[in-house]
Amino acid sequence: MPPYNNTIEKYYNPYNFSPISARVYKPSWRKMISQDIPFSDGISGSIDVTFEALTPLIIKEGKDKPESVNLNGKPFIPGTSVKGMVRNVLEILSLSKIGPLVNDNRYSMRDFDNNDYTLKTKANTDQIKPGLLVKINDLYHLIESPKCEKLSYQEIADFKQDVDVSGLRSAKTVKGKYEQIPGRPFYILNDDNEKYVLLLSGWMNSKKHEYGIQIPRIIDPKPLDHSVIDDFLFIHEHEVKSESWTFWKAKTKITNFNRNPTYDELTDKLCFAPVFYTKDEEGTISSLGLAFLHRELYANSIHDLLDESHKTDELDMAQCIFGSSNHDLKGRVQFAPAFVNMNGKSINQQAKDIILGSPKPTFYPFYLKQEGRYPSTFSDNYAKINGWKRYLVHQKIVEQIITERQKKVKTEIKPLPKGVSFTTKIRFHNLKPQELGALLSALTFHGNSDKCFHLMGMAKPLGYGKLKLIKIEPIVPDKFDAAGYMALFEKKLCEECPCSFEEWKTDVAPALAIATGNYNNEIHYPGQGKERPFDDFKAIKVNNLSIVDFAPKLNNFELKSLNNLKP
Repeated sequence: MPPYNNTIEKYYNPYNFSPISARVYKPSWRKMISQDIPFSDGISGSIDVTFEALTPLIIKEGKDKPESVNLNGKPFIPGTSVKGMVRNVLEILSLSKIGPLVNDNRYSMRDFDNNDYTLKTKANTDQIKPGLLVKINDLYHLIESPKCEKLSYQEIADFKQDVDVSGLRSAKTVKGKYEQIPGRPFYILNDDNEKYVLLLSGWMNSKKHEYGIQIPRIIDPKPLDHSVIDDFLFIHEHEVKSESWTFWKAKTKITNFNRNPTYDELTDKLCFAPVFYTKDEEGTISSLGLAFLHRELYANSIHDLLDESHKTDELDMAQCIFGSSNHDLKGRVQFAPAFVNMNGKSINQQAKDIILGSPKPTFYPFYLKQEGRYPSTFSDNYAKINGWKRYLVHQKIVEQIITERQKKVKTEIKPLPKGVSFTTKIRFHNLKPQELGALLSALTFHGNSDKCFHLMGMAKPLGYGKLKLIKIEPIVPDKFDAAGYMALFEKKLCEECPCSFEEWKTDVAPALAIATGNYNNEIHYPGQGKERPFDDFKAIKVNNLSIVDFAPKLNNFELKSLNNLKP
């Protein structure tokens, strides 16, 4: 494969990361917060904030509805959308924890470009065994099979009459393959007169074989550990949304037996899913899959790769202000719906089709720091996640060309047009002055709203949802102006963290630099618009590239201290 480096400078990936600070700020008043007992310096009031959409904005009414959220035809932005946007910035500026915000998932790989996977799996194929996944009294069990055999497509046709070999080989989905099998997918092997079930897996280029799994005569279901089945379900229902698993659940409706099933029941109709499994050194079933070389769990979960400071139970600034369900703490800030300022006119929302991508956290060249000669994966104990994910700010909308093949995955939208403005009211109760300063800093990027832009809604990788703050009107005791409250936040954080302003600036300036949009190259995903898009992702791994190779240089943002404005 030719090196990929000659295209690096031509575009940026749509998202980048703001580094995670090793410091986590835990406010000194975190244990004294109350809805009923005010702080001696507590402030209550409201802020009216107006944003203007510099690119079209998409907050859809529903999954299958292209229109924007509206009330009696008047579009608005839900308060939760504005809150989420502001909180994301506040978490970074206040050196809050990232741990509570990312699921502690343990992802998997089936990566034939990864030597760790290929060498380990191919060296241990003798440990991969066949079995039947069944349900008994609502719990998943595994019935071990004594034998499986590899079958060519012609051999399958020999066992099952009227099979179209070319149709079976070329079918793109598991469902499509089983539709080529007349009747039930059982067959009898003449040599031993035992009954087998076909395990057909998804399409792969140059694939030549499928598998048959023998139904055992002696039925001895073994209960599966919760962690094993939880990992299996996470992988196949959430991480990869496996078509194979969707087929087996829908086709078999895996029967929930109230006792051990019999041989006759298992060979009469599909009431199970054929699988492959492995055992650990103690002989306990440790993994399940729907293919012989099935997905293998990484050694570490997301939280395993975080510093301990980001896994503490102590409240951070964002939790103090917005609340924490784990601490039974209500938020002290509420965001009202932001109605679009229509000025008595109707808004023309033109229909448009787009293709939405879904970045995969398992793509370790982008999501993990890559600092050594060899790529870091989720199996490396020294690996670290890249940081706070932030989308790049586009200068204009990316216009897509949707092919006939892509039409089945298109999404219809009717975005609010560029130029609309909307106003939200933010009400706050019993905030300390420095907390109000943190909120204002998040709204204004610490006084840089003339340079930085918020992003909201769908299709941010295509340039939608670019917002500029155009007016902010605090209605609070006029002891200080907005900059004065932000100065109090900056001063208190640096004192209590503790850190110098320059250290804080090093931690937060990358996020502000991303928000400026001050970069010139085209922005799009690897492979976008290409006939074989996944070749680009493969090339990135093969050439040991990382997110740094596809990101703008962000070291030039000058964050100025506001402490000269302190009272």
